Amino acid sequence: MSSTESCCCVSCESLVEAGSKRCAHCGTVNPIHIAYYHTTPLLYFSWSFLGQGYVYFWMYENWCAVQSATGRYMSPFLRGFFPLLCSYELFGYMRRSAKYYLGASDYKRVCWSTWIYSVCIVISNLFVFGFVLYVMFLPSDEDPKDSAGSALLVLFLLILLVLNTVRTIAMMSLQGPLASLRQRAVENPA
Repeated sequence: MSSTESCCCVSCESLVEAGSKRCAHCGTVNPIHIAYYHTTPLLYFSWSFLGQGYVYFWMYENWCAVQSATGRYMSPFLRGFFPLLCSYELFGYMRRSAKYYLGASDYKRVCWSTWIYSVCIVISNLFVFGFVLYVMFLPSDEDPKDSAGSALLVLFLLILLVLNTVRTIAMMSLQGPLASLRQRAVENPA
């Protein structure tokens, strides 16, 4: 059994023939081919800095791909619109597909990229929430343009910029493995 004819089981990591439906060792059902939406890293970078709307579009397109591959209704619009709540499940599909269909280096890249993206999106949302609370509970007698308030605003904006940059780089790193998974799904429709 050559490496092109076998894959790694997502549960027990034993070799599974590419055409089989279940792992002979543990009985786990093989992941389905999902034609994930991907773009070039440069295009993702440019669109994500023009506005965060591209992140919602990217999530929506990938949820549509998962829905068409699994046959389950998943409300891709709502899941794409709330990436903070729904990205973990989408990234789980991506990690399982990468573990089964791609090599170890691409699998690690998918795992690290999805983990970094998730951490950055949670932290950036916490910072935005914290800043909104700071502005809401600012005493009315204080001038919001004082030096401490301005310094805090600049600090919040710098942290958000860094988090969004790291999140964008993580998603740019994810585009290569997604292109490989899409190509594999198009070549081998299950």
